[in-house]
Amino acid sequence: MAQMLMRSGYRLLLSLSTLFPLFSQPALAQEFPSKPIRIVTGSGPDLTARIAGKKITEILGQQIIAESIPAGSGKLAAEAVVKSKPDGYTLLNAVPSLIITGAVQGNLPDLSKDFAPVAITNLLPFVLIVAPELQVKTVEEFVRLVKSSPGKINFGSTNGTFPHLAIELFKSMTKTELFHVPYKNVPDTVTALLAGQIQVTVVPYGSVAGLHQSGKLNVLAVTSAERSRVLPNVPTLSESGLPGYGLSGWNGLLAPLGTPPEVIARLNGVIRQGGKDPEIIRQLAAIGNEPGPDFSPEQFAEFLRLEVTKWNKLVKEVGVKMN
Repeated sequence: MAQMLMRSGYRLLLSLSTLFPLFSQPALAQEFPSKPIRIVTGSGPDLTARIAGKKITEILGQQIIAESIPAGSGKLAAEAVVKSKPDGYTLLNAVPSLIITGAVQGNLPDLSKDFAPVAITNLLPFVLIVAPELQVKTVEEFVRLVKSSPGKINFGSTNGTFPHLAIELFKSMTKTELFHVPYKNVPDTVTALLAGQIQVTVVPYGSVAGLHQSGKLNVLAVTSAERSRVLPNVPTLSESGLPGYGLSGWNGLLAPLGTPPEVIARLNGVIRQGGKDPEIIRQLAAIGNEPGPDFSPEQFAEFLRLEVTKWNKLVKEVGVKMN
């Protein structure tokens, strides 16, 4: 599903563009959009929003304003959208880290209850990576190495994030001990791995695609429940001896509660159509992403409910605290 969600981010661009004729229809079609649409991003990059914005502006003649509010680990961005007028002109670029931050801090709006789901824009695979020096090529080999080298294998990640929780779940399911070394962000973590300061981590594949392709690090598995279209030959952790493991990376658009259903449906249709555009698919693949699942707003709502439940449960089990 993580893969399906990342696709939709770029879908928004194409969908709104390819469905431009729909906006010429009577009533709401003529009225929306009649002014720029703002997509607010909190935690994580806003590349998806910017790509979508460029395409929408090009085809619809209405500008998409990608606004980043990174302060507060996404809290300020989520609150800004929750408090916005529910008219479809202010959207939140949602990602799993917003759920995780809410679970850890307990003071963020609930993505599954406090917003109106629009669509999943794109999916991005997260991968378990190790340095070549370990000379392991499978998850099974890595687990054996860790168990035979107690106290010698370290993992790195930013505290209280998707990668951190992904490794903690890995440790729990494999009954292995890995020492956590915290880093500020993904680039710092990858640099530490290449320098031999840590031996394993989980990161979005797009952040290490070049290093993987050049053989500078090994990708052992994807964290999602299903294989990624970007890495069809890389097994899932569930296939690699951890049945039931499944943590997905995704982007999705949420609107304030009370946004008219007609507006939600129009945006959703545009995004789903965009996810089928060959150029959008190409752009996504170039950065290690893929179109999201072809979800209706109702299906996205159910997906969010399951995501919030899953991440809340994992945070409690692991006992993660923010630094």
